[in-house]
Amino acid sequence: MQLDQQFTEFTGALPGHVRLPHRLDGSSVPAVRVVLDATVDRCLRGGAEAAGAGVVLEMADVEWMDLTGLGLLVGVNERLRREGHQLVLLDPPRRLRRVLAVSGLGRVLHATTAQCAGSLPG
Repeated sequence: MQLDQQFTEFTGALPGHVRLPHRLDGSSVPAVRVVLDATVDRCLRGGAEAAGAGVVLEMADVEWMDLTGLGLLVGVNERLRREGHQLVLLDPPRRLRRVLAVSGLGRVLHATTAQCAGSLPG
């Protein structure tokens, strides 16, 4: 599957950080899910030293997200939350923050800005 933008998983200093593609919809979610599942698996295998750690999704480049993308985020969040970890949406665009607020998902999904990055898990 060809994505309109390469998304990457960061390593080294930023374990558990994933930069999402421009579009998070039915065409890109299957490929993104593979990366997120592997990232969550590593987070959950981290053991006691990773307690409270989580996954950070860098969303500044996301221009479009449909219900498939939102469903992916909710699913990843639930999987992490059940194990005591957190999903953080870093720098979601204004339009996406509005969708989260109006839909009520803003109470479930934690969004923050790079200015608050010092308190991120991972």
